[in-house]
Amino acid sequence: MKKTLYAFIFCSLLFGCQQTPPSEGTAVNKKETDKESGVAVQSQTKQQDVISNRSSILTRNGIKLSPVKSANNYEGVTLKQTSPGPTDHLHAGDIDFDFKVDGPYKLSAPASGSKGQSIKVLLSNEYFADFYELNNAKGIAGGHFAGLAMLTNEMGETIKGKNAHKLFEFMVGHGAKSGIDLDGEHLFYVGPVGQQQRSDKILLDFYLCNTSLGASGNKVRATINGTPFLLNNWQAYEMEGLQKGENTVKLELLNGSGRLVPGQFNSVTKKFTVI
Repeated sequence: MKKTLYAFIFCSLLFGCQQTPPSEGTAVNKKETDKESGVAVQSQTKQQDVISNRSSILTRNGIKLSPVKSANNYEGVTLKQTSPGPTDHLHAGDIDFDFKVDGPYKLSAPASGSKGQSIKVLLSNEYFADFYELNNAKGIAGGHFAGLAMLTNEMGETIKGKNAHKLFEFMVGHGAKSGIDLDGEHLFYVGPVGQQQRSDKILLDFYLCNTSLGASGNKVRATINGTPFLLNNWQAYEMEGLQKGENTVKLELLNGSGRLVPGQFNSVTKKFTVI
């Protein structure tokens, strides 16, 4: 009788030890790392807290981001900025902004059905102007500025070509330097800004300098009215589901470990109004 009982216990233990462990991908109650965001999570369910663009269209909390497919990426186009320069002695007032464009691209003023093709300029990550001519002048009160000039297409989207932008700095009057590293990794907020018609396409557009995005590399975290999305691809996105009135977008440039990349403009929050 005892031998029979011992045999039964032995078989039960042996069978229990040989059961198959949970398969890979099954939710488990331990800390894991989301490979897309680099953010530590508690389980598989938590990995959905930040939506990443593994698919082309991103939707969460009623907000929809659809990648904009540009008809022309203007390969071979180069934008050159000739003034203002870093050593120019400038005084408050009208400042010359002069450019050259090489390649198959033509500036054009806005017309029916087109926003024109412009040189869009940001100063210290704030919208400054859209220029539709190569030689321009505009008033500046004074200060040290980090400038970014970008070519745009007829939809108002910035062209993401390697040489379709120019990062520069200059000083008007006297003041502390901006401290920007022209060779560093930078994220700039392009739009939307100001008032946006609800009936129009509202584009989330940003610009990268000296860096790129990828599934295992840098990413842009876009938090729209409190809802976060991780963007692996550098392109503009049409935003839908925005609330009437004030809306908020926060952009952050993250490294492959999910940490903020050091840089003066790599974390920025902007507000705009939908009417």
